[in-house]
Amino acid sequence: MAAGGSAGVLGLSVGLTFGPEATPQGSFRARLTAASEALGKADRGVLLLVDEVTANSAQIAELAAAYQELVGEGRNIAIAVAGLPGAISAVLNDKALTFLHRANKINLGTLPVPDVMVHYSRTLKELGKTIASADLERAAEATGGYPYLLQLVGYYLLEYTGDDAVVSADTVDLALATARRALDDSVFKPALHPLSDRDREFLVAMVADSGPSTIRAVAERLGVSAPSAQQTRARLVAAGLITPVGKGRVIPAVPYLAEHLRGEI
Repeated sequence: MAAGGSAGVLGLSVGLTFGPEATPQGSFRARLTAASEALGKADRGVLLLVDEVTANSAQIAELAAAYQELVGEGRNIAIAVAGLPGAISAVLNDKALTFLHRANKINLGTLPVPDVMVHYSRTLKELGKTIASADLERAAEATGGYPYLLQLVGYYLLEYTGDDAVVSADTVDLALATARRALDDSVFKPALHPLSDRDREFLVAMVADSGPSTIRAVAERLGVSAPSAQQTRARLVAAGLITPVGKGRVIPAVPYLAEHLRGEI
């Protein structure tokens, strides 16, 4: 008999199945070693996936220690870590995780909205559901191509459609509104909380513009020097909150961040 679980959102899924006879006992290090040895006999390796990583975590420290020990033993093991830019930056500065500096770093960036439409359309079709083209386009455009928002919108589209065969316009409205609130709680609040007052003031001054902001204009609004504003800009780019769009200009890196800062969400 096996036990397990899985979860998915519009085609993005993960699942694990465990058999009691294959479930090792003991510490995490011992269990990871047992898994590595068992897979090694089949000429396979271990891939550790860590999502929504946070720094200063006892679990991450334990994982890092076990991983490095097994690598030192020549085990076939690899690790992939995902998280918001600010969290990744904090993890890289964690003394227990300095080995991650040697890892390949990939910034997912945003997805083309037409690709989001194709993804939603194909997955809904596979699930036996239909959606009007205008509503499909509206849902895809609302994600702004932001991968996490793609998942949120997709999840709520299915959650609110339930057993219905048609994703209605009202369902899309509800899914988009709920996804934006979830983005507020799961992305904006954690990302903004550790910022200094100066960094927050920079963001608020920046989103006073309806389009890209110039560093010079933001510096004037704050009453600071251009070099000081450039230092703040660099911190916010590293935190994944703003994106350069040409010489001396920046925009919010996450959809609806400007609305959040203006108190519109």
